[in-house]
Amino acid sequence: MILALVLSARALTLDETVRRAAEVNPGAMIAALTAQQAELAAAQSWAHLGPSPSLSVGRTWRNNLEIDSGSFNVSLGALEPVSWFRALQRSSQATASRYAAAGTSLDAQYAAAALFVGAWEARRAVAAARDTEGAAETLATAITARVAAGVDSPLLGRSAEAGRLLAVAERIAAEAELATARLRLARALELDDLGELAAPPTLALPGDGRASPWLDAAKESIQSAKWRHGRDIAGWLPSGSLNANTPLNVPGLAITLSATWSLDGVVGPFLLERQSALAVRIADVQYTALQRDYDAEVASAKVRATAAGLVLDAHRARQETADAALAEGRALLDAGLVSTLEVLRLQDQLSSARTARVVAELAELLAILDARRLAGEGW
Repeated sequence: MILALVLSARALTLDETVRRAAEVNPGAMIAALTAQQAELAAAQSWAHLGPSPSLSVGRTWRNNLEIDSGSFNVSLGALEPVSWFRALQRSSQATASRYAAAGTSLDAQYAAAALFVGAWEARRAVAAARDTEGAAETLATAITARVAAGVDSPLLGRSAEAGRLLAVAERIAAEAELATARLRLARALELDDLGELAAPPTLALPGDGRASPWLDAAKESIQSAKWRHGRDIAGWLPSGSLNANTPLNVPGLAITLSATWSLDGVVGPFLLERQSALAVRIADVQYTALQRDYDAEVASAKVRATAAGLVLDAHRARQETADAALAEGRALLDAGLVSTLEVLRLQDQLSSARTARVVAELAELLAILDARRLAGEGW
């Protein structure tokens, strides 16, 4: 596998992830094949309107005489109004299927992108947990020495040890989350080994003027329903045929032009026309509702992403403050100006700030990805 060989030499990027997701995702593959199937059905409908040749060869025995018979016939289906509308309807269905395939592929890409940033942030969470564990071990060692020197009470020593054990447990939990996130991403990409992950690029909110492929698919479904309505109305009209044939053993050409008018019962065509007219209205209402929901979802997704960015800025500032406060607290502890209990509290605050920052980073990235997916922004 080419991608596996490439990944063995360098880190997997977000762009490579989304490209591969579009190629191996079962839903995207099925949607693409369904679109091809719809295109072939449309081509078959148009081919039906062209000339249809047929060759008939036979041999007859009558009164001990052998008679050869054969003919070559060509019929033209272009005089059937129903066939024209059926071909147009299937063409619209094929177009809608192409849009649906594009939408399915885009959804698969963004799902893989979400797994990628989840794995990346899980790795950052492990790094933060290890930093917290290291700081907790250092603090526990220092407090244990102070307890042994009689400066602090054994209760503070037990509290520091409990903090260290909690940091170890949180680091183990973070490593388990990282392993799970990597397994999910590997499954989505159908890879045995992900290798290293490259830092995702800076993601920006989508601009205006884009639209989801699902909207285009719904809009094309309205046109398909209209062609079906036209097909049912055309069912009231006579169907014509043009045939040309010639016997194989006798030179000559015969051309027949005919028209046939028949109805499926007395009110059958009318009922079919009413059904297809209602189908047009249903498709139109569905598209209108989808368009309205789409506009609202894109707007709210942008608001959520912007809010997530502000929350992330706040958590970054909180971590910076917690880092500075802990460093100052340790200096004051060495000077005997603050208690060990205060330093333990500052250590807990820093641990909480690190965890919250990683969670906020993931929330912002996922919110931006969701906004871009809704806006139909491709990779």
